[in-house]
Amino acid sequence: MKSLATFCALAISFSTVSASGELLCRRSPIEVSIVSDNESIQEAACNAVHEALATLEGCGLSQSEPIAIEIGAGPLLDHQNCLGVYHCESNQVYVLEPNVMSKLLGDQSPLIAIPIESLFSSIIAHELAHALLFQMRNGAGETIAEDEYVAYAMQYLSLTAPERESLLRAMPGQESYVTRDMLNDFFLTMSPITFGSWAWRHFEKQEDGCGFISGIVSGEIDFTLDAASRCLNPPECTINR
Repeated sequence: MKSLATFCALAISFSTVSASGELLCRRSPIEVSIVSDNESIQEAACNAVHEALATLEGCGLSQSEPIAIEIGAGPLLDHQNCLGVYHCESNQVYVLEPNVMSKLLGDQSPLIAIPIESLFSSIIAHELAHALLFQMRNGAGETIAEDEYVAYAMQYLSLTAPERESLLRAMPGQESYVTRDMLNDFFLTMSPITFGSWAWRHFEKQEDGCGFISGIVSGEIDFTLDAASRCLNPPECTINR
């Protein structure tokens, strides 16, 4: 992962600043736009978008509609622990600025085990995974857990191997063997970031992790049987606790 001051040539070549200050990360024929008051954060976010989309597409997730990403100071969804959120009804992603993330996390969160620039990029990957998953299925899944499984697996996949290991070592409640039954809505609610690390542990142990993701997209793989209490189109929030 690169620092906020370092941008790959791909992002610079394919991004254009409009008259309104909106940065368009061009990706013909579909665009992802970045809105931020800070040009360096716009460029860093655009760079993260290109890296994330390459990761997601490599695992079978594809974009079919334009997506707008707003980088701001929060709070998101009036939730003090929210780092990022995807609004499916508008195809919009909101992510906190890196410096705001850093202040919010303080010195106790396991997420500070990796550089804040890497965390920022990984949150963008997480929320883009939500967006592409929603677009491919034309709606939300049967459970929140399956949506978050995909988003967390792609978030961890977007990190470098050393960053992943640093983050996993810092996470509470680690298990060497994670079954699908352990990845449920109840545990997700109790400890989102531990659920995220378990999702990665499960994903990396699969003979074909991306094939497992494809099964979730197609509906062949379902995490629970009862989704009666779930809102059909909830905003998906990346929680830091």
